[in-house]
Amino acid sequence: MLSMAKAVNDASVVCCFMTPEYENSPNCELELEHAQKLRKRIIPCMVSNRKAWKPDPSKWLDFITGSILAIDFSDSSEENIRTKASELIDRIKNQSSAPKQNPNKLIELIKRQYLEKNQIKRIVNEGKSLSIEQSYVNLAMVDTREQQGKEKKLGQKDEENKPEQQEQEDYRREQHNHKILDTFEEIYGTKTSIDVDKIFEKCKELTKKVLVL
Repeated sequence: MLSMAKAVNDASVVCCFMTPEYENSPNCELELEHAQKLRKRIIPCMVSNRKAWKPDPSKWLDFITGSILAIDFSDSSEENIRTKASELIDRIKNQSSAPKQNPNKLIELIKRQYLEKNQIKRIVNEGKSLSIEQSYVNLAMVDTREQQGKEKKLGQKDEENKPEQQEQEDYRREQHNHKILDTFEEIYGTKTSIDVDKIFEKCKELTKKVLVL
């Protein structure tokens, strides 16, 4: 395993020759995942006949190579092997000829990864985990001008309602604590759910700025 890792570390390009045996090999999986982690260029080569076999969409091999055009070596004729070997050599030599990944394919792969690994380990107790749905909320917009206006009004109201009787201080303090909770929800709880790709539609000024908290 150490020699495999070193070979990947030292490589500029990693070529994987895909077969059912390759897909079912834990060592091959570790090797290619290591290459992906190091952001090595990966060139998949299809050895098996696509009509008989192709990488399983639910497994690791398709996740890594699914968005990259594979070189087809399944035809074992001498002419095809020579042609595809030349294509492989050209792709290794020519950095610019590396096939561009399809953004939509990448998005689907990322979605699948989140669905398969949708548990988040707790920092304190790693033995327990929470689903992503329990850990995050939808993105929401808050209008800062509206928020600041409410804060200003709250400050003016507090000035008008300053206590006059010292003996009522404890009672007022308790009421004030409840009031803080209420006003916090009133001021900061006013949010509008929004999709990520529609953030800038809410910005009417020419200079579009969004602060993400």
